[in-house]
Amino acid sequence: MLSVKEAAEKLGVSGARIRALLKSGQLEGRKIGNAWAISEQSVAKRKQANAHPGRPAADPPRQYMRAIPDVEAAHRIYDEAAEVLVGCYNAAFLDQARTPQEQAFWIRVADFFLQQEQRKLVDEGVY
Repeated sequence: MLSVKEAAEKLGVSGARIRALLKSGQLEGRKIGNAWAISEQSVAKRKQANAHPGRPAADPPRQYMRAIPDVEAAHRIYDEAAEVLVGCYNAAFLDQARTPQEQAFWIRVADFFLQQEQRKLVDEGVY
């Protein structure tokens, strides 16, 4: 039998994670007073299963997953954004956005190109 601390060291996780695994039934053990007695076989089995410490990674939303990105479309979007949004937006322009998200997108893209221009001027020693 192992303590929470010993099980945590063997699995490379925190004591809180060990208690969560016990609570969920992923590790076998029993509580004796305030302490846990954890099955060594249960810990060895979990370690052998190569369970990674920590929280499992969340799957990315499906809407952002594409098998093959359209690089040419991305090039066209960049070129058109550079042509349309560089230094030309104002309040009247922004009021024409269909959604707050579209407005935020326009601002961020325009700011990106402005920052690129500023970086060039700094590199040239103008500022």
